Amino acid sequence: MSISFFLIFTIIVVFIYQWGYRKNLKLSQHWAKDLEAVFQPKEKQYKWLGGVLGFIAEYQVPGFKSIKAVLRLRPRHSLLYIPFALLTGYKDKLQILFYLSRNTNQEFHLLKKGQHIEEEKRFKIKDINIYGREFLLLYEKELPLTTINLFSHRQLCLLRHLALIKKQNILFLEFHFCPAENQEVIKAVQKLFLTFT
Repeated sequence: MSISFFLIFTIIVVFIYQWGYRKNLKLSQHWAKDLEAVFQPKEKQYKWLGGVLGFIAEYQVPGFKSIKAVLRLRPRHSLLYIPFALLTGYKDKLQILFYLSRNTNQEFHLLKKGQHIEEEKRFKIKDINIYGREFLLLYEKELPLTTINLFSHRQLCLLRHLALIKKQNILFLEFHFCPAENQEVIKAVQKLFLTFT
């Protein structure tokens, strides 16, 4: 009885590992393809994170000093992690850092409700509702909300954090994975970038 239980358990572990490994590899390839399709980089470099947990990509794109993308995927190949992922609601996410070629004289953060950043106290804070989604807008100067309207309803559902950071001259974006919307979200951020250059 115990031998058959361990045999079945082993088969399940192996099956989940193979399925999760292939799934994460496919997602990484999908993200990389979408990013390259939008940015059309002259040069690119990838580093894997923990095998198939995502990647760090650096792109050389005209108009930017550089663009860095960090993809973090759920460890789908780990059976023991699945209960924690279900409890915490952890999702795949992508962070993109646009290193601007010009200095910016302002800073703002658009955060999905429930998100927080360091040094919140130095900003003015405003609760805003866009397409029925609740966000916090942290800003130094009055920010025209028309810039945020570049995003569609679906894209804002995926958005976690959008920021223009003065100290490092970075336009920062963090959002959840959605195959149908990836390129559109990234394109919207590129349009937003043009309003600050």
